[in-house]
Order: sequence, then structure tokens, then C-alpha cells
Amino acid sequence: MIGRETERARLLANVARGRHTLLVGKIGAGKTHLLRAVAAELPEAVYVPHVQPLRLCLLGLGESLHARGQLVRADGAAPEAWPECARLLGRVTVRELTAIVVASLRARPTVLILDQLEAATPAMAPVLEACLDAAVVLGATRDCRPGLQKLWWAFERLDLPPLAREEAKALLWTSVDRARIPDVALFEATVLEQAGGNPHAIVEMARQVAGEGPVALEAIRALQHGAGLRYLDLTPVLLLIAAGLIATRFVALGLGDRDLYILAGTLGALFFVVRVLLTRRS
Repeated sequence: MIGRETERARLLANVARGRHTLLVGKIGAGKTHLLRAVAAELPEAVYVPHVQPLRLCLLGLGESLHARGQLVRADGAAPEAWPECARLLGRVTVRELTAIVVASLRARPTVLILDQLEAATPAMAPVLEACLDAAVVLGATRDCRPGLQKLWWAFERLDLPPLAREEAKALLWTSVDRARIPDVALFEATVLEQAGGNPHAIVEMARQVAGEGPVALEAIRALQHGAGLRYLDLTPVLLLIAAGLIATRFVALGLGDRDLYILAGTLGALFFVVRVLLTRRS
């Protein structure tokens, strides 16, 4: 948990006071690792790795609750053997399955940990909101997608920033044997620059030099990772160009300038063709 002790303590404190908490961070920021670490410390925690597809998510949650002896069906206690119970649950509708899971969550204090909530859809909102009413929920998402504001409002948001430089160094040298690195300064600078403070990227780059014996300098110089890349969003510029071309055509119509009208139309058509080609390529 290098560099995430503050967030870990915050999650545990929020659980103690019954507060739903949502981890928000980029891919590789360590959301899943942090949630699993917190789940390992809480005997009442149930970890759900995926919320999509919804029926499989509910069945997986039902299986975890059954293993804890916590699953309660509407017509009485669940069968002792999970395969038999799974067959019975497979025959009910999603709404009925949701009611069973929610009732089971209410049967005993539970901390429900929902990973990858970026896959949630507005159609799933009633199910997730019912879970929020029945248990303390810790969630994780890359972003808070539109259409689910009511769901996000129920959480206290906790952003996971990139690791600070010293934290990134500490993580790096717990993953690599320093004695195998011929040029420690070069290796450290290369990894930290390429990773951009992303924990997953640091670990992945450490794995690139895994093995026995010293690491060649050529292998260090060849280390690359996309996490540290910075992308420039050209969307506003493209919108301005498109608006300018359209406005030019209207001006040409007003002035009666046929040549300008044709030129603007040709450039507009070329612009949209290039845009479509670039979009498909990305």
C-alpha cells in the first residue's frame, strides 16, 4: 500500500461511520488493489469485481452471501449446497433476484465493495441504489459517467492522484532488485518519467526487466509505457474550425461570392473526411 495509506485510512474510517465512499482514478491508479486490501481487513466485506452483466453480478454476489451463510430467499432459507441454490436463483427475474440479494444484505451488517462502476448504466441505477440502502458500499470508477448523478451523490468521493516521486521510487525498488541494475540513476529516471506516478505502470515496467542476472543498459533505455504520456485534447480547436467553415459559407452567400462559397464547401468536406479517418484510426 505504498503511497495509499491516507486513502486506506479514510476508507476504513468511512466504513466505521457507515459512509459510502467512491474511489475515482485513472486506469492503473491502484483502485482495485486498494479495495482488495481494505476487503481483506474487514470480515464483513463482500467484494464484487464486476457490475456488468447485471444478472451475473447479482448471482456472484448471491454466491458470496451464500458462502457466509447470509443468503435468504423469500420462501425461507437457501439450500445448503450452492449449485442447487444457483439453479433456483437462475429461474427468477432480475427484479426478484435483486430483492433476494438486498434482503440478504440487510440480514447482517455488510460492507459491499463494488469495483469497476464505470460500467454501470442508468438502467442499473435502481439495483445499485437498493444496495446502497442495504449495506455500506465502497466503490471504484475511472469516471462518473452522466446519467447516474443520483447514484454518485450518495458517495463521498475520494480521488486517487498519481504517486509522489518519493512514493513512486519506493514502489519501484520493492519490485526490482537494485543489485541487478547497472545504472540505478538512469533506470530510476526512465521508469519514473515513463510511468508518470501510475502504480500499475511502475510495476509493469519492473516486470519488463524481471529475471536473473544484471539488466543490460539497452534494456533500460528501451523501457516504455503509455501511462506517462500527456495527450492534447484538440476537440475545441476542431469545433472552431468546423464552425468557421460553416460561417464562411453563410458569409459567401450573403456577399454573393460564388468562389468563396465553393472553396468553403470544399474545405468543409475535406475537413469532415479527415476527421472521420482520424477517428476510425484512433
